[in-house]
Amino acid sequence: MPDQKYTQKGPTHGGDDDSSGSALPPEAPKKLDLHRYLNKPDVNPRTLFWELIKAYSEKQDIHDQLARLKYERMVLLRIALGIVQNPGLASTEMKPAAVAKYFVGMILDAGWEDVFVELIDKTYDRKTGVNTTFLLAISKACENSENMAKVSECLKKIILKNYEMESALAYVAEIQKKELTKALKKELMIVAMQDVDQTQQYAIYALSPLIDEDENIKKSFIGLVGDWDELTRKTIATVLKGTKDPKLLQAAERQLKEESNDQIKSLLKEIINNNKTSEQVNTKTETGEKNGSNKGSS
Repeated sequence: MPDQKYTQKGPTHGGDDDSSGSALPPEAPKKLDLHRYLNKPDVNPRTLFWELIKAYSEKQDIHDQLARLKYERMVLLRIALGIVQNPGLASTEMKPAAVAKYFVGMILDAGWEDVFVELIDKTYDRKTGVNTTFLLAISKACENSENMAKVSECLKKIILKNYEMESALAYVAEIQKKELTKALKKELMIVAMQDVDQTQQYAIYALSPLIDEDENIKKSFIGLVGDWDELTRKTIATVLKGTKDPKLLQAAERQLKEESNDQIKSLLKEIINNNKTSEQVNTKTETGEKNGSNKGSS
């Protein structure tokens, strides 16, 4: 007789003898309960932090629970900063990028503007710039229109109050989202046209995505080509080197005669060549169109 093959039935559930092997749906994650964490001095705040991050990773709605964390929010920020800024020392429970993503979402959902301001300040350094991990997290959050509105409102308040303005401008310059720039255009223009040094530089870079679609910004920037400050001239020449405009060509040619900085000279020459090439192309196109129309009429 040939060997008989036997197939073992899958496990049955609740006395069900069906061999279909269907499994029960996975258990829903337990909803976060903060009662055991609130106003308890013996509770490790890191435990609370990871509970919150876990809830966010499971897409739980914990908005109401966050409202109870009035006194814990800055401690939670310090924990998040420690994990993201020192990944080698952090717990392996979750990657720093994921922690940053969920924590940024948390503070925006909770409306913790003071935490957001502190986050922006603590993750910026003049020498090294903004923290890349938090930059990506905030940039990703801004893909949601509601979060974009919250972020722009927070940044606007920082700039208007002149409190930690440099760090806020650095983030806007690095995020490079037109929607964010448009929301902050008025404030950015004031800084770009009236301030100096690093803050002005960041404001100029922040506005740069709108140069070719906003005549007011373009006109204002062209006016800075011959600015008295060398850093301003360099920054302006950098952001305008891809722009084509007859008035820009005139300003660049005029400034090139007086410019003493070799790097800025190089940028000005690039602007001039770019605009002259554009002029030549336009002239040839117009000539070709005229010749074509003349032939057609003869």
